Amino acid sequence: MKAFPGNTQDAANYGSKNFESENCVSHVMLSYQNFEGNSEYQERMLHLRTALLGEGIPVWMGDCDLSPETIAEAVEKSAVVVCGISSSYSGCGQCRMVVEKACRNLGSDNIVWLVLEEGYTAAGWLQLYIGKRRCYDISSENNMTQMIPAIVEKISDKWEVGTPLHRAAFNGQTDTVYSLLMKGVHVDTRDKDGATALHRAAMNGQRETVRALLAKGADAKAQQNEGLCQSVMCTPGLPTRHPIRRVVRS
Repeated sequence: MKAFPGNTQDAANYGSKNFESENCVSHVMLSYQNFEGNSEYQERMLHLRTALLGEGIPVWMGDCDLSPETIAEAVEKSAVVVCGISSSYSGCGQCRMVVEKACRNLGSDNIVWLVLEEGYTAAGWLQLYIGKRRCYDISSENNMTQMIPAIVEKISDKWEVGTPLHRAAFNGQTDTVYSLLMKGVHVDTRDKDGATALHRAAMNGQRETVRALLAKGADAKAQQNEGLCQSVMCTPGLPTRHPIRRVVRS
């Protein structure tokens, strides 16, 4: 099974390139596992993917038959992970890896749970991760039609606020930044505005966090989306003689 790249609008056109690695743009990851060749679960996730793309949200989609390296990289570049659960998902070791890595990198609140199998109730390891969080049942055509707007709104709200790395950088939580980078989160992952964590830290005057990100290889010349501040050095509100400018130049 191949992955659906986040930068392709047509769901029928997909290939081996899973996402734009060179841009490190954060996306919403859709994770699921088909049952014995049945494509029904994939079709439901495609429906959600189309709805998210319609809102301008980049999406990476693939089942858990992909290589561990591909899946791990997809999680690392995610702002939100959506897990389509079923009995086949709970019995898949790679699916468990997705959930565990997503919880470590993003926290449980940045995982959205969908039930793909009619009558399925999570148990065992999967139930431990879900806890009392809501699971959206899209196991039938009728349920899916009713639930998709609420699911898209929930995902959109989480994606809008950026990845945990961006939030930690903006708030000057340097220890959290170090922890996330140690877990494999890419230092130059971008949010919806094309900003890196370094941009967000500089924007809020977080000198020590800026220094930490630069020490970990953050690109001080990274460009944001067209029409926005183009580099850390032109961050809005950052005075010409601000200490962060000296940190970036050094």
